[in-house]
Amino acid sequence: MIQLQKNKKDFIECLTCIENLTDEVSIMFNSEKIFIRAVHPSNHCMLILNIKPTLFESYNVTKEIVYTLNISLLLKILKSSKNDMITLTPENDVLNFVTNKSQYTLNYYVGMKDDRPELNFEHKTKLKVDSNILFDTVSSCLDFDQIGAFELSPTQVWLQSKAHMIKSKLVLDVLSLKGIEDKVFFDFTYINIIKNIKNIFNNIELGLDNEFPLVIIGTNDNINFKFILANRVE
Repeated sequence: MIQLQKNKKDFIECLTCIENLTDEVSIMFNSEKIFIRAVHPSNHCMLILNIKPTLFESYNVTKEIVYTLNISLLLKILKSSKNDMITLTPENDVLNFVTNKSQYTLNYYVGMKDDRPELNFEHKTKLKVDSNILFDTVSSCLDFDQIGAFELSPTQVWLQSKAHMIKSKLVLDVLSLKGIEDKVFFDFTYINIIKNIKNIFNNIELGLDNEFPLVIIGTNDNINFKFILANRVE
């Protein structure tokens, strides 16, 4: 049995990012965490979530199980419960969701455990940035084109994009920066997929260079969030 109320908004924001990647996802529950690895159908990007039991009012999971379910339907149930305490209980081939005002039953498939190793990269450039600033700047670049670039120096970061008649180059204000001079291209529409994390993490960390994918990391006491996006050729 799992109960959620206080941090329901953060849980919903995480699942919304997953919904933007894929319709169906496998969610692993065990005594230590909830683990989700969601891959975009294009295979250009993936999202990895580790959610700790501390997110929930009550978390009583005694054995490991993987549920494969429709993420949009799960979100509808969580949103419809508003601010009420919601209790999740597995039963046979369904998940039951109960509040003091409602009851929902969600079908699922028994999924396969994801045993792939954690992906870690030694990026040449690492930076920390205010999450609102990052996604606002990415959104401004998307006004011109979906393909853009991070232009890096040891002291400053620019985001670039261009359209048929115009080029844009916007300073990305960072909180900390350690790196080299470089220029790395991405499809910014994929970065925009996870913009909801700005409602969870005030600051996020980025690792990027031309040898490895972009990695965006957000952490707090309850959630470890990692987004990995393949580079584009200029």
